[in-house]
Amino acid sequence: MARQNGYWVGDQFVETNAPIKTGREILVEAGRDPMRTVVAVNTRGERTIIDKSEHVQVGQYERFEDLPSFIYG
Repeated sequence: MARQNGYWVGDQFVETNAPIKTGREILVEAGRDPMRTVVAVNTRGERTIIDKSEHVQVGQYERFEDLPSFIYG
């Protein structure tokens, strides 16, 4: 079986040929609200918050999660 190019956002697979995406692009291409928080999950289950303008290599993460954005004050 051929390896698919893309990444997981929750339980949705998003196909892409671009190995690097911004946090905002990850959400928009998955049809998610771009105001939500992007969390990258690696193969060990460690979670990292991704800034909307940060460029990440989507292939180095197991999946991405979108969480409600919170404003701390």
